[in-house]
Amino acid sequence: MEAGKPTRVKRTAPAKRSARAGGAVRGAGSGARLGSGAPSPAQIRAGLDVRWLRELSVALALPEERVTAVVRIPSATWHRRQQAGRLTPTESDRAANVIRVMATAVAFFGKDREAASRWMQRPAPALGGETPLEHSDTATGAQEVIDLLARLEYGIFV
Repeated sequence: MEAGKPTRVKRTAPAKRSARAGGAVRGAGSGARLGSGAPSPAQIRAGLDVRWLRELSVALALPEERVTAVVRIPSATWHRRQQAGRLTPTESDRAANVIRVMATAVAFFGKDREAASRWMQRPAPALGGETPLEHSDTATGAQEVIDLLARLEYGIFV
């Protein structure tokens, strides 16, 4: 290896394609479908089952309170949503952003959920110093994180 040249990591499949194929983010027995990658638009419009956020919490190895804070659901509201069993469509859309990014990260890291979780919680200079998790709270931010993973996948300097 020549001095000054960046190291390239060869992966077997592009990050976006891998995540769509089912980025295996499934948690222990919660019944949500994180293993399928991300919820469908119809599921988001109807409001996601609260199990999606519980399972995301397990996948990220973070307390539910931290995940709901990223998705901007206050604790009193989260308590009501747990009783009702569903998120609103707006909350579901924000949750789907994070779910989609996590599924892409899991696929990038060869289905290693722990490595993806660690990466999601580390500040990234390419994201202005925010963690990928924090940056995923909007559709635009989530897409930027997915684009970052694609650049890393192909060895593009970031």
